[in-house]
Amino acid sequence: MAAAPTQTATAPSTGGNAAGSGGANGGPAAPPAAVVPFVRGSGKGKYKIQVAGASGLTLTAATKDLGPIEVKAYDYMRSLLITCTTTGAGGATGTAQADAPFNIFTNVSVKQPNGQTMYQVSSGMHAAYIQKYGQYRGYSDPRADPNFLVNGSQATFAFRIPFELDLRDGLGALPNKDAAAPFTLELTLNTLTNVFGSGQGTSPTFTVEAWLEAYDQPPTSLNGAPVQTTPPNMNTLQRWTEQNITMNSGQFDARVRKLGNYVRSLIPISKNSSGVRIVTNGWADPVQIVLDEDVKDNISQADWQRRIWEVYGYGGIQPGTTATLGTASGAAMLIDSPMGADTGVWPIQYFMDGRELTENVNFYLPTIESEDYLLRGSWGSAVSKLTTLVCEVLPQGDIFS
Repeated sequence: MAAAPTQTATAPSTGGNAAGSGGANGGPAAPPAAVVPFVRGSGKGKYKIQVAGASGLTLTAATKDLGPIEVKAYDYMRSLLITCTTTGAGGATGTAQADAPFNIFTNVSVKQPNGQTMYQVSSGMHAAYIQKYGQYRGYSDPRADPNFLVNGSQATFAFRIPFELDLRDGLGALPNKDAAAPFTLELTLNTLTNVFGSGQGTSPTFTVEAWLEAYDQPPTSLNGAPVQTTPPNMNTLQRWTEQNITMNSGQFDARVRKLGNYVRSLIPISKNSSGVRIVTNGWADPVQIVLDEDVKDNISQADWQRRIWEVYGYGGIQPGTTATLGTASGAAMLIDSPMGADTGVWPIQYFMDGRELTENVNFYLPTIESEDYLLRGSWGSAVSKLTTLVCEVLPQGDIFS
């Protein structure tokens, strides 16, 4: 069993008079005023971030960087919302590729004021999976967004970059008050061919927008009661990174590296040598999750599909809808559709209360750097790479009390 990362717990203040002491006149001490929670004392806002040259954009034969984009300084950062809207079709009808339109971005990253990376993925599609399987706004599949559109070379989509972990109390919201030391957002545009295929003669034009979603600074008191003026365990950080594991066919241990914090979620994605997501002749059936040679789980493909449906609600057969035949196991299920499962995507979560379907920090998996976290199985010859999205939580103080 992995050892928990070292924590420094701070005993809560009891407030009021010490136990056994009397009030000012020797009578019973008055009970301390209840502290108003941060989320009740605060408010929520949404603020546009200036993105230079973000309108009239086109894709070319080369990638193009947008940024670094300075995130607007405003109190406590909850998330960033990135939107992309096509404003004009190209000169020919292309064929949207498998990860389009989200793969219009081939890099999405956020850096802290000290330059350290706190979020980085190599595709907007991976950012969409983080939103979809991160469970930050309930069942929030970006393809089910009522504004989502992909039609030939026209596309409208959005995805959220999360920082806040628990919407009930604001855990994970980050202080963002110093305009001289901002967080920075980096976006890189993909090539035209990678997004719309070789049949697209000229690029559509589109506009990218970025929005800061934030909490206001609460007052020190509300209706005479003291207010918690900062998010709980302020500076608790969730970090999303990406690992590419080179795979071997046959019996093989795929090792997730560079752990050492609390693991909230892993999203392995099986790909072939061309970078295309695959299941057939790829993903092992079953897969064992092994921690320091202790086998923790045995998951068949069918059971993995069932868990995705039970936990997230994705991939079930919808009443009145003709289900497409999934290649994962032969079971009829919705694949790569709004609220459907995704080809080659196998989420593993350590954060959700199965009874309430809400964030429960007690499920976070403690890890140490020397520990092996393995996905063990007999892999097909078509799988070349396992791109694994890793969410770690770096707590400040005791987030479990």
